[in-house]
Amino acid sequence: MMRSSTKTKMSTRRRAPAGGILCAIAATFAGTAAGCQPPPSTNEHACSGAQAISVANLTGASLPPKTLALTFDDGPGARTSELSTYLRNQGIFVGFFVNGKMIHDNAILAQIIADGHVIGNHTQTHASLTGHATGSRHLDDAATVSELAQTDVLIAPFVTADRFMFRAPYGDFDAASAAAINASSMSKYAGPIYWNIGNNMGPHQAADWDCWSAGNDGVVLTTKRCGDLYLEEIDNVGRGVVLMHDPYFIGANPANGGTVDMVQYIVPILRARGYSFVRIDEVPEIAAVLPALPAPPAPTTSPTPGTSGGAIRAVGTGGGMHHGWATGNTGAGDATPAHGAVAPTTDPGAAAGGEPVGTPSASGGKPDPCASSPQPNAAK
Repeated sequence: MMRSSTKTKMSTRRRAPAGGILCAIAATFAGTAAGCQPPPSTNEHACSGAQAISVANLTGASLPPKTLALTFDDGPGARTSELSTYLRNQGIFVGFFVNGKMIHDNAILAQIIADGHVIGNHTQTHASLTGHATGSRHLDDAATVSELAQTDVLIAPFVTADRFMFRAPYGDFDAASAAAINASSMSKYAGPIYWNIGNNMGPHQAADWDCWSAGNDGVVLTTKRCGDLYLEEIDNVGRGVVLMHDPYFIGANPANGGTVDMVQYIVPILRARGYSFVRIDEVPEIAAVLPALPAPPAPTTSPTPGTSGGAIRAVGTGGGMHHGWATGNTGAGDATPAHGAVAPTTDPGAAAGGEPVGTPSASGGKPDPCASSPQPNAAK
């Protein structure tokens, strides 16, 4: 059933989704940490480059045709771990823009990074920075910076290669917000990162959070119907950054289906239609304002079984290199880390190198050399 024009107008104003957590529609920032000194040469991390924070939106318009970058806001949620695993097994690597208030266990952050995805900052409480979407007051400079800084303390150990990305709730961002962030240590965040797909509910388009809750028209969509609207919009737009929200479900009940189920429905269809996927930090116009990824390590080699060591085979090169992982045909098997990512292990309590999951590591788990605030306890 198609949504009414009334619902479309409500969606444009970004009404609150079920469960009381408002829809996150985002914009983000780019920059270098103010006053940050270069770290010692022994530390592979470096401060961000010379980009200043801007109010101009960065989208996926620079992507080739039929290329998508999937992003998920407002989590982590009840099935984020399942979604992260599913996408990894599909060889699709995405961005999770998290709210600090939703982070209750660092294990999910460790898994997201181990699965080859990236984490971005979506503020602590999902407050509108400008007040536009919620009819509230514009946050003052201190409150604006605090919204980023509180979440930064939680996610900084898990940010890969200093690729700090920010997405503002509701897309509410202006010159005053940019100036406040630019004058603080949070200027290390890149953006504003925006999207091309998933903004509003309406004919031939959808916003997942709006699919799962009844608005003025009282209509709740099935995961298939919502997915079909996303597919229509993707085909119409042709490329870009797709906005979705991993913690939202029909009736706010994970058992009823929702965004995670919809992703599992649309991914095979998109693949069959010839779409490919890149991680959000690999979108050309976004990558241009981020620090470069470290070069992947050379493939390791080992003697071929049954030989005396004269013949060798490459290990972990069964497929193409993608987002820090060398993957086989399924996108899951034979994976070796690159770009400083942590490889999944058979021991759920350990990361590469024998470190417990959640322990800061080279995947972004070392203390941020550009940070001005204390690093979090990884066991928290």
